[in-house]
Amino acid sequence: MHDVYMPLSHLTSPTAVKMALAEYDRLGSDLFRRKYKFGSARTYFLRYDGKEYDSKAIAGVAHGYQFPELGPLSNEQFTGGKLSFDAGGHLLKLGFDIATMKRNPNDWTLVQCEVTVKAYFDCLSKKMAGQPFIRSHVLDTVAQTIERSRDAVDYEFQNIDGILFEAGLPRLNRATAKNVQRLLRYVTLDPLAQHSEVFESSKRIVVTTSTEEVFVEALIIDASILDLDNDVSSLKATKIDFSRRDAANRNLGRSGEEFVLELEQKRLKELGRPDLAEKVRWVSKDDGDGLGYDIASFEVDETPIYIEVKTTNQGEAAPFYVSETERQVAELRGEAYILYRVFDLSDSPKVYRIRGPFSERLMMRPVNYIALPIS
Repeated sequence: MHDVYMPLSHLTSPTAVKMALAEYDRLGSDLFRRKYKFGSARTYFLRYDGKEYDSKAIAGVAHGYQFPELGPLSNEQFTGGKLSFDAGGHLLKLGFDIATMKRNPNDWTLVQCEVTVKAYFDCLSKKMAGQPFIRSHVLDTVAQTIERSRDAVDYEFQNIDGILFEAGLPRLNRATAKNVQRLLRYVTLDPLAQHSEVFESSKRIVVTTSTEEVFVEALIIDASILDLDNDVSSLKATKIDFSRRDAANRNLGRSGEEFVLELEQKRLKELGRPDLAEKVRWVSKDDGDGLGYDIASFEVDETPIYIEVKTTNQGEAAPFYVSETERQVAELRGEAYILYRVFDLSDSPKVYRIRGPFSERLMMRPVNYIALPIS
């Protein structure tokens, strides 16, 4: 089987490049190149921390660190050189210095972007955990550290707000500055930098408004424009599977369920049925999570409803996972089964509702198979 050309545009993680550099240091240049079957660079050396590296080999190996399911790129799958789609040119975009190549002196360096992004996410983590921070003090500290003006750092914070807004993720403020340096986007959404752990915040959220302000209509998406497959052709530069992380995050799910429990109690009280509000039960906590729903509640006429809660700190367009048990219970219960999609939990939580059966109201794609070896 012959190697096929693959664009380096898939490689967007400065952290992945640093991981490749670290392996290069551990093995030494000769063993590193032999292991991955790359030749020695002749012109476009990557310069980092006072040392020089073979840029094409580093780029190919970094791809394997960012996409372990695909592995490193081979020498035949991409080109070296200084153009934007070549190894040297692409690594320059990722913030690394390449011999004989110049960057715009006005652009922020990789270190400046990384320091600023880390400070931003430290603030965001505090905000999502309900902890205080003083933005002006943070801006001053970053400005002194990276030798940029306070106003410049403040503007970069606004740019990060805009990047996260476009990605449907929580952010510090509502600013959406548009003049975003590409490197800042790479650093902000670096899938290996662990910034995404901030989005798993699960502080207790209290329902402080009327339920009418919390419930919204579901965002209807044109299924024909969606590509839910994970094949190579659909790889996105900053792809992080936040939906899978949401599904695995028990603390986030528990916070969402507690929010919906209080929301249902408040909804029934507002409708003049405090007697029913007292009977709302957190089933997944009291009876276990194997029933296919989380909350047992009521319509105003005392009809029982069965609520499955799906929670995210992302926006309303974020997809979610549905188990086979949940799908079957939704089919069995029909209109009495309601999926409550809680989004923007840590910021300003809203909920849209989808009634069963799901086959009529959700676009679903199977993502797992049960498997055993055969002879």
